[in-house]
Amino acid sequence: MPDVKRTGRPRAALLWAAASFALGQLALCALLNTSWRARDPEYGLRLRSLRARLAERAPAGPLVLFLGSSRVATGVRPALLAANRPAAGGGPVAFNYALCNSGPIMELVCLRRLLADGVRPDCVFVEVWWSLAAPGGDGQMARIDPGRLGRQDLRRLRTYYADPRPAHRRWADEVVPCLAHRTQLLGRVAPSWVSLDRWAVNWEGLDDWGWLRVPPYAERRRARADLVREAYLHDAARFTPSDESRRAFAELLGLCRREGITAVLLAMPDAWLADYEPAARARMDAFLNDQSREHGAPLIDARGWMPRDAFADDVHLTHDGAAAFRERFGREEQPRYLAR
Repeated sequence: MPDVKRTGRPRAALLWAAASFALGQLALCALLNTSWRARDPEYGLRLRSLRARLAERAPAGPLVLFLGSSRVATGVRPALLAANRPAAGGGPVAFNYALCNSGPIMELVCLRRLLADGVRPDCVFVEVWWSLAAPGGDGQMARIDPGRLGRQDLRRLRTYYADPRPAHRRWADEVVPCLAHRTQLLGRVAPSWVSLDRWAVNWEGLDDWGWLRVPPYAERRRARADLVREAYLHDAARFTPSDESRRAFAELLGLCRREGITAVLLAMPDAWLADYEPAARARMDAFLNDQSREHGAPLIDARGWMPRDAFADDVHLTHDGAAAFRERFGREEQPRYLAR
C-alpha cells in the first residue's frame, strides 16, 4: 500500500511551485506595466532626467519638448540653448524627448505616455521625416520593439495594424513575461550574460537634457555610406506618404489642440536633399506643407541648413553639427518659440 504522506508531498510541492511561479509572473507583469525603466529604458531614463531638470528650475517656466527619431535625439542639444541657461530665470525649459526610430506613430505614443505620467508640455516640436512617414501601418509597427509597449500603448495602437494577429501575439507574450522580456530582465540582473548593444546604444550616451551623443551604429553606417545613400535615394524616388502616417499625425496634432499644446512641425537637416529626384522632392515638399496647412501647425524646414560634412553618417549630425544646428535654431527660431 503506497505511503500517502510520501505521495502527497511531491504533489503539494508542485502545486506550491506552480502557484509561486504564477504569482511571480503577475508581480513581474505589474512591474513592467508600471515602471518605464523596466519596460522601456530609453523612455524611462529621459523621464527621470526631465523631472530632475524641472525640479532644478522650480518654479519652472513653460515646458518645451522635442519629439522625433534618432535624428532629433542626436541633432538637438537643449543644454546649449539660451533658454536653459541658469540666467534664463523663469524662462522655458527645453528638453529633447526624441526616441530612436520613432515615426509619427511612436511620436504619438510618446506624447500620450507623457500626459499619462503627469508631464504636460506647453509646446512640442514634432519631427516630420519622409523616410519614417512612407511605410504602411504594419511597416511602422515593425520598427517598434513590441517589448517596450505597455497595455495602454497596445490598446491605442490596434487600429494601426492592418493584420491584428501581431497585436494578439503580443498580448499572449504577457502571460509569461519572464520569457517575453528575458533579454531586458537579464540585462538588469546579469548584464554579462546577454548583449544589449541592439538597445543600449539608444540611451547609453544620453546627457542630462536628453541629447544623445552620436551612437556607435553611426560609425557602422559610415563604413557603408555608399550603400546607405543608395538605399535612401531608391526609397525616396518612390516616396508617397502612407495613410497610416497621415492618420497618426492627425491624431497627434489633434491631441495637442485638445490639450492646449502648441505644436510645431520640424524637418531636420537632410544630407541628401540636393540628390533627390525632382518629382520625389516635390512630393516631400507637398507632404510637409500639407501637414502644416491641414493642422494649422507652423513648419520649420531645416532640411537645407547643414552641409554634408556636418553629418556623422549622412543621417545623424556630428557633435559639432548639432552645435551648429543649435546656433542657427537659436538665432532664427528660438525668439519665436522659446521666448520668455
